[in-house]
Amino acid sequence: MRRLLRPIGIALAALALLAMPAASLAGVTDDLHHTSAHESEMAPPMLDALILRPLGLVSLAFGAVLWVPAQAMTLLTRPTDASEPTKQLILRPVKYTFVDPIGSH
Repeated sequence: MRRLLRPIGIALAALALLAMPAASLAGVTDDLHHTSAHESEMAPPMLDALILRPLGLVSLAFGAVLWVPAQAMTLLTRPTDASEPTKQLILRPVKYTFVDPIGSH
């Protein structure tokens, strides 16, 4: 059992470390809106392209891994809601990462 918990703990710690810069940048974007008009127009698209889109890609990868058991459990328990795991774990990250215009978030 310990052999199974250790890699899961390491993966969760790595995920938390990846999410920390994005969480700290949320406060920075508020400060950027109070600067000059030209700088405030430039910051969100750069933040979106350099930080948030790669995090969206990571979210898509984790969602794809979690989709398999979620889909199986949904099909076993509520077959009428079979499309819900696909919407939440696959389609939302795909839309955010590849479809939405840069700077729209």
